[in-house]
Formats: sequence, structure tokens, C-alpha cells
Amino acid sequence: MKTIKHISLLILACLVLGSCQDAWNQHYQAQELQVDGEVLIYKGNAADYLQANYSEMHRMLGNAGILAQMNPEQDYSIIVYPNNLLSASGLAGDTAYASFCISDVACSPSSMWDGMGLSTWQGKTIWVETDNGLILLGGCPVSKIIKTDDAYLYVIEEKMLSVLPSVYDAIMALDDNYSEFKKLIKRHERTYFDPDKCTPIGTNAQGNTIYSDSIKGWVTENTLMDRYTEEGQEMWNMRSETYNNTVFVPSNDLIKAVIDTALAKVPRWLGRKATASDRAKYENWLVRACFVDRELSEAEVCGNKDIDCVGGFTRDTENNNKLSAADVAMWRPSVQKVRTDNKMKANNGTLYFIDWMKVPNNVIIYRLKSRFYELWNNST
Repeated sequence: MKTIKHISLLILACLVLGSCQDAWNQHYQAQELQVDGEVLIYKGNAADYLQANYSEMHRMLGNAGILAQMNPEQDYSIIVYPNNLLSASGLAGDTAYASFCISDVACSPSSMWDGMGLSTWQGKTIWVETDNGLILLGGCPVSKIIKTDDAYLYVIEEKMLSVLPSVYDAIMALDDNYSEFKKLIKRHERTYFDPDKCTPIGTNAQGNTIYSDSIKGWVTENTLMDRYTEEGQEMWNMRSETYNNTVFVPSNDLIKAVIDTALAKVPRWLGRKATASDRAKYENWLVRACFVDRELSEAEVCGNKDIDCVGGFTRDTENNNKLSAADVAMWRPSVQKVRTDNKMKANNGTLYFIDWMKVPNNVIIYRLKSRFYELWNNST
């Protein structure tokens, strides 16, 4: 009799557990039946969907504190990986990588375009590519898209996205064979305090304004290379991942050869010794010629068509933010030679290492014209 009771209780328990599992599945999966084109619609929040379908992803975001920080009044975009891929990657416990998987921008597939950048909580940018209706994020195809009440979930099954250094960080990490190029860039960098980026909370005994977040006010600029629109809006700088770039990188030996060759023409063409001003002009041209504000293809880099480098306006923050039209350098593939078999990929661009370049004659002729006008004025 006791045996019959035990069997009956066991059957009842199984029925209860089975019905609970069915209810759980209905709660988390029945809502997935709605499909809008290529997007799966889930009536619930991202955390619940991930917990039921991508538990390792849910655990990673939870352990990193990201789920707790998500504002229920805001929408997000989240990169999602299958359990097996995330577990095998060794990144499941990486808090920094978890912050690379979420963006404050809730970006629908229809609002994405080729070359668009998606800024993440880590401060890195994930770049969008579109190819015949296929969406690639960070070079990896998106296999599934789910729209929850508070996020777009982009599922990537091919591989984990790589976190690459920015173009600027990649340059600064180059070895000592490229130290002169780094020095030429850093020469024009200036750090200053911008009070407009801070919140004033009072004054001290000396009458100076006190800010609650003064660390935000310290800004780095590059007086030679930061570029703005005619209206004063930022349009490019090499330190930000917001902008795509192609960088041509000269070695120390090449820089010396390029500058020395240009300086040697000064006595012949201008009838005087080369000066420090001449050197500075040629070195500035070299830096300007090494940056293009878009990512070029190998065909463009090795082609015959001349390429305009970064244009726009420079801004003088020490002179009431005065704007001046930038001297735009030109990269000439027919003259300047790079190695496409030894390029370096960065998160927001590509670095090509230069085999040969030279200062264009028109840059030196500018000096010749100045000398001509000086002699003409003195003779009249």
C-alpha cells in the first residue's frame, strides 16, 4: 500500500513539474512567434529573453553589472553570442568585454548603413557593413535579430568580435623605428581646461570657480590635425574612434630622407640656406599627407588617382577659437609607395607602411613664390 502511495506521489510530482516547465516555456517562448520581416519580436525585456535563450550571455552581462545599470526607460543595442561560443572564448568573465557588447543607441536594422559606427559602453566603436541585405558588425555576419521591449539583440554565431586598438593607439604602440612619426604628431598636441565641459558648484577663497567634475574639463587637441566645419563643428580628429581613417606610416629613416631631400632643394631654388622654418613646413606637410579621413581600399592606395587628405578647418583655441582653412595635402599613389602586404588593421581604420614618399615640388615652390614676391617688392 505504501508502495502504491509513493508511486502515485511520484507521478503527481512529475505532472506538476511538467506543467511548470510548460508554463515557463510558454512564458518565454510563445511570445517569440511574432515576426516582423527579418526581426523576431519578443514581448518582454532583454534580460528575460537572454536568461531563457542565451543564459551564458545573461550571466556575463549580469556579473559585469550591466543588466543592473540598464535604464528601463531607455532602449539599447546588444551583441549576443550563443552559449557554446561564449563559453569557449574565455571571455565570459571579462567585464571589459561585456561592456563592449552593449550600446546606448537602440539601432534597428533599417536604420543601419554601410560605414556606420555603433558606440559601446566600453568606449570602443563597432562598425557596420551592409552587403546585399546582410548586416555585418565588426566584420561578422548577424545571424538573428530580436526586438525586445527595451533592446535590439544582434546574434552573432560565427566568432567573437575582436576588440582592436584605435588608429591613434595603434600608432602610439609602434616600435622605436617609428618614434619620429609619433614625435611629429605629439608635437602639435596641447592639453587645456575647457570649463564648458564641467558643472560649476561654487567658488574658493581666491574667487576661482570650483567644478564638481573638473576632470572632464581637461581636453587634448592637435593644433595641426584636428578639423572642424566652417561653422566650428568637429568633423575629424585622429584620437577619436568616431572617425574612420587610412594612415600612411613612415619610418624614422624614411622621414629623414624625405626632409633632407626637400631641404637640399632650398639653396638651389631659393638661393639661401634652409632654415628651421623650412624644416617645420615640410614636417607639417608630411604629417598632413599621412592621414585620410576615410578607409581606402587597397585598389585606391595603389591606384593612379590622387587622394585628398583631411580637409576642413583648424581651430585656434588660444585665439577665440578662430577658424582657418586647413592646408590640404594630397596623397599621390603614382609617387608615394606603400606595402599593402604588411598593413595593420585598427578598429577605425588601416595603417599602411610607406616604402617611399617625397615633399611635392609645389610645397617648395610656394617658398619660391614668396621669395620672388619679396625680391619684386624690393626692386619697385
